[in-house]
Amino acid sequence: MTNVLAIYENFDGLQRAAVALQASGYFPDVSDKAKAITKVMAGAELGLPPFASMSGIHIINGKPVLGSNVIATLVKNDPRYDYKIKQCDDKACVLSWYEDGKPVGEAGYTIQEAQAAGLTNKDNWKKYTSDMLFARAISRGARRFAPGIFGGSPVYTPDEMGVDTDEEGYIDAQIIDVSPPPVETPKPTADEKNAPILEELGFSPKPKADFQKRPYDPETLREALKVKAATYGDYPASDKQRNFLAMLLSEFYGGDDARRHTVQQWLLGAASTKDIDGALVKAALDWMNPENNPDGSGNKVIDEVSEGELSSVYNAAIIAEGQETLI
Repeated sequence: MTNVLAIYENFDGLQRAAVALQASGYFPDVSDKAKAITKVMAGAELGLPPFASMSGIHIINGKPVLGSNVIATLVKNDPRYDYKIKQCDDKACVLSWYEDGKPVGEAGYTIQEAQAAGLTNKDNWKKYTSDMLFARAISRGARRFAPGIFGGSPVYTPDEMGVDTDEEGYIDAQIIDVSPPPVETPKPTADEKNAPILEELGFSPKPKADFQKRPYDPETLREALKVKAATYGDYPASDKQRNFLAMLLSEFYGGDDARRHTVQQWLLGAASTKDIDGALVKAALDWMNPENNPDGSGNKVIDEVSEGELSSVYNAAIIAEGQETLI
């Protein structure tokens, strides 16, 4: 686990390395010094040296995104986690995952899932089918079984963010622009125009969350679940639904019930699923959108987008409790 304080103490060295790498001209997706420094700092927090950060980390729509080879390397280099390839061909990639030498589950991705997602018509999926399946499987497994490597942040490959890659997970930056799209400044709403008057009266309305853009950050997710729950009124969640919610969260957190209870308390208002409001139970299950586990076991797992959102909730919860998070 990387010491964040040590990273910032060595900021000058990292900055010089980033600027030198950007000036080399070998990284066409990095158009200025600030972007280079951002890449190198993001990589340093994961334990990557500057060159590997410039090559394997991409900033897409403001989010750090890792090539599949980088994710695999980080997993293999961490003494806590490991994976072994159970199957990897043009039909499916299934990885068996281990923590402290003990098996904790399997995660994979099938060609049927790729077809359903409309991926198989892409040129890189036609040329490197098994490699693309591996990229999806390694990122899915890292989110589920090795979140400690990434400090609770969502883990995505460029392909998952809609950017094509080669068989090693690298973006052809000379062809593909990974810079975030220009943001138009919205016109102030009536509420925003009246905000100064409202503040004088002692009322400071909370800005409305943007529920149209996913993945949600933890605060937006919590608010979205409350809004969704309000549409269900006095919904009488059954014991089966409550147990199903507990099972999904328990599997996501690798059976760590202490972590699950902390998340349930912060996100859903109660540490035990028995005490969560019925409408919130229903809203949470709708949000998780359970899907069949690709390992063929018939079990249900949380869908990929919701997994990514959930991976950062625990850090938000313990920060709210006054604790510190580790990268």
